Amino acid sequence: MGYLDELKDEYKKGQEDANRFFDKSDKKEEVSGSTSEPAKTKLPIGKIVGAVVIGAIGAIFLGIAGFIIGAAVGFFGGGFIWDKITDSGPKLSTDGEDLFADTREWEAMEKQFKANEKAAKAGDVNAFFELAQAYYKGAGVKADDTQAYIWYHKAAEKGHAEGIYYVGMIYANGLLGARKDTKKGFKWYNDAAEKGSINALYSIALAYENGVGVEKDETKALEFFRKGAEKENADAQFALSLIYLRGSLGVAQDDAIAMEWLQKAADNGHEEAIDALKG
Repeated sequence: MGYLDELKDEYKKGQEDANRFFDKSDKKEEVSGSTSEPAKTKLPIGKIVGAVVIGAIGAIFLGIAGFIIGAAVGFFGGGFIWDKITDSGPKLSTDGEDLFADTREWEAMEKQFKANEKAAKAGDVNAFFELAQAYYKGAGVKADDTQAYIWYHKAAEKGHAEGIYYVGMIYANGLLGARKDTKKGFKWYNDAAEKGSINALYSIALAYENGVGVEKDETKALEFFRKGAEKENADAQFALSLIYLRGSLGVAQDDAIAMEWLQKAADNGHEEAIDALKG
């Protein structure tokens, strides 16, 4: 059971779910289609094109000397211009199949974004939420925190459970330009839970456990961790495994129960739980 003991040191209090949902690095990966593999070397396309074109022009007027001078100017100038051109939109690989794959992925996201725009105009509440996600992540459209903020609120105002939950995270963590207000965030979390958001149950549990936006209450924290875990929220299940492992929040220490919740969290894809079981 040694690896279970190690989990005690890994448990970090606070609203880590907000960081997972609003991780800027995650949204960049979704747009680029990047993986954990080492970055591939990209061809200096702009520099090559610039060197050839400007060099050819120089050769017309000054011969070989003109070509050399023009190629040098084009090489460095072309690279600068190319970097500016490719600085927005999806970051595409120049490696054959990867280039086309990334392009197709971006085109698919653009198509989905336009479909959601059309649906939103027709009053589709789910489309409100999807537009918010797209604007925040830069999926199929240029990332825009202001538009993300607007569409999350529109979805929330129409009673969309996850829209309400995300608005709660916005205020609880001071995201998308909003002033941090943990009490306001907690209120939105409760509203989201009442609408059926399972993620909100976990955030409410964390708030009670740490006294963030509400008075600290270990009994309430345990109650909401259980509610989330029973609804198959992997974070809540992992938290319960640690609670039983440590014997905290008023429960008796029990390795067997801790293992049960750890396995359930792993079955639901919780990475830390999966790593722990591998140990």
